[in-house]
Amino acid sequence: MKKYLILLMVLSMAFFSGSVWAQKTGGGKAFKQGQKAKVEQHKMQQKTENKEFRTTLKGMEPEVKKAAATQHREIQYNENKNFRDKMQQEKKEFVTQKLANNPKLTEDQKNAIASQMDVQHQENQAYRDQQHQQNMIEIQKIMTDKNMPSEQKRAALQASLAKQRSENKDYRNTQKTENQEFKNQMKASAQSNSPSQT
Repeated sequence: MKKYLILLMVLSMAFFSGSVWAQKTGGGKAFKQGQKAKVEQHKMQQKTENKEFRTTLKGMEPEVKKAAATQHREIQYNENKNFRDKMQQEKKEFVTQKLANNPKLTEDQKNAIASQMDVQHQENQAYRDQQHQQNMIEIQKIMTDKNMPSEQKRAALQASLAKQRSENKDYRNTQKTENQEFKNQMKASAQSNSPSQT
């Protein structure tokens, strides 16, 4: 018992001293690591919920099972959407604080960065909504096809998910390119606004 208390105290001290250090140094890396840990925790929670949900489906009639699975997917999609919104809000607050403390940027540049974050989040949300709707339609179409054997259904679902993964990867790469172009514009703008060194 004492070992656990000591371990808990050591971990607490490390965490809190890391938080204080992150606040003093700007903490970009610590903030990203914290967000990454929250995402991993959320994924594990979803994985556990999915596993528990699958056990509840055993013995159900096929139509009831399909309806329950559809409802479960919608619930999880909404949970994920709320989680992403919360993470985005935390990120925006962090970036806003960093921008406020950055004397090198003009107010217009700071506003442009904040605006770009909002636009990017809205674009991402619209893309995910569209993908989710397409996914639900495709799953429904495959699962209700009475002429398709279950092995074929499984293969069709896997092919559909593989296609969606590829589309998602392409979308993320496009977003990365757009973000890099925006960063380059901001850097060029910041350099043109700074007094020339002679």
